[in-house]
Amino acid sequence: MAQDKFAIKPKQAKALAALLSGDSVGTAARTAGVSVRTVYRWMSGGAFRAALLEQDSHRVQVCSARFTGLFDLALGSLQADLLNPMSRGHRDARRLVVAYWRAVNEYVALSARLDELEGIVKSGKYKGKSR
Repeated sequence: MAQDKFAIKPKQAKALAALLSGDSVGTAARTAGVSVRTVYRWMSGGAFRAALLEQDSHRVQVCSARFTGLFDLALGSLQADLLNPMSRGHRDARRLVVAYWRAVNEYVALSARLDELEGIVKSGKYKGKSR
């Protein structure tokens, strides 16, 4: 548990659990029996901040893995609808694929342009206007 690994105190552990469950800082403070100012102070550094950041990072990784699984299921359903012209979702599936394709192409173009601009800036060839 974060309390053992990061040597946070019991009140901090209560506030941490509340924050990680999505509660506001005010609710976390009430849960821990401390002031809001204290929770903000804990969040600004030290073991509490380290525990909060690590646990939040772990939560993001878990959610990402779950979304990947859901995405795979959704793609399977989309593919089934695309392959069956008689399905109710066939037309919507086509629209979705076309819209997604456009968005992906736009992202790729913007990403390439950003890479190009970053290269220009890093090379020192950019002569921007000074203010």
